[in-house]
Amino acid sequence: MQERQDYLQRLADAIDAHADELADAMSVEYGAIAAFTSSVVNASRDWYRQAKDVSDAQRSPSRSTRHRSGGSRSVSPP
Repeated sequence: MQERQDYLQRLADAIDAHADELADAMSVEYGAIAAFTSSVVNASRDWYRQAKDVSDAQRSPSRSTRHRSGGSRSVSPP
């Protein structure tokens, strides 16, 4: 599980380090305005960070509340 968390963190860090380049490439690729592509890049970075946090919460049950709802598992962050 720690390996997965590290990988997710590295992905988020890489996106953050190259956010402007990624947004510019997206603008060139399909002509979207910079404000939109920047928000997409930031949302992608944030998604990886949230996935890491959820993974961490699943690894440390004392930090979260687990319950089942309709057959799917939900994890509530601290």
